[in-house]
Amino acid sequence: MNILQKILNSGQKIIIDGGTGTELAKLGADTSDSGNWVALSHMTNPELITKIHQNFVHAGADVIIANTYATNKLTFRADLPKVNEILENSSYRSRKITTQDD
Repeated sequence: MNILQKILNSGQKIIIDGGTGTELAKLGADTSDSGNWVALSHMTNPELITKIHQNFVHAGADVIIANTYATNKLTFRADLPKVNEILENSSYRSRKITTQDD
């Protein structure tokens, strides 16, 4: 049984991070590309993504998601190498935040 399943079985509440897109806009990310800006932020503003994840952890989030909902072959017009690059980078940053000491 994995850690998440054990926590769920225990009845403990789990807090998931918040609206990454909202936080990106607050911190000044370029929102001019209406269809791709959140996904592109993983490549153009990785430091903002990291900062947002850190803020969520410091606010008490137990789970950090990679925020890749708009990262797909339709959004990037079948540019699969770009999609894979964004997914790998965002997943790496999400994992890195959860393993850092305060």
